[in-house]
Amino acid sequence: MSVQSLGYVGIRARSLSDWGRLRGEAARPSAHRTRARRASRSVWTTASSASSSTRDAGAGVGFFGWEVADAAALDALAEKLEAAGVKVAHGSRVLADERRVKDLIVLADPLGNRVEIFHGAETAPDPSSRAVRFRASAPVCAGMGHVVLHVERVDEVMPFYRDLLGFR
Repeated sequence: MSVQSLGYVGIRARSLSDWGRLRGEAARPSAHRTRARRASRSVWTTASSASSSTRDAGAGVGFFGWEVADAAALDALAEKLEAAGVKVAHGSRVLADERRVKDLIVLADPLGNRVEIFHGAETAPDPSSRAVRFRASAPVCAGMGHVVLHVERVDEVMPFYRDLLGFR
């Protein structure tokens, strides 16, 4: 019933062309407000979106997607979170399709970060088609194995991630 792994991260960018240059891609015009990129066996691992609203105009993390084993684990974790007073919403079918997962729940951590917990990630048909290297020293990061949250008071978030989500 605890989280098994990081599945995806949504990044807000002021400019999708800036995001593409960071990833080592040639800038090309796009009518799309989001781009999905594969960084591991999961097809959808990182997204970026340009926001036109004033409220979301800043760049940064938009959401974290954490994976659980199956539907039963997702339901059990949702019940555990609700029992602890965390507001949990079931993700729509449209959102699950966008994230390329079977099902998900949506909530906020104590810092207000959007957290999505899912099961059944779509995977690439041939995971060996791209070697993933967890290397951040090059101009292009070729993979993602973890995220880091900077917090002022860690004791305010540890119970959520450790006791409720099962992080070690």
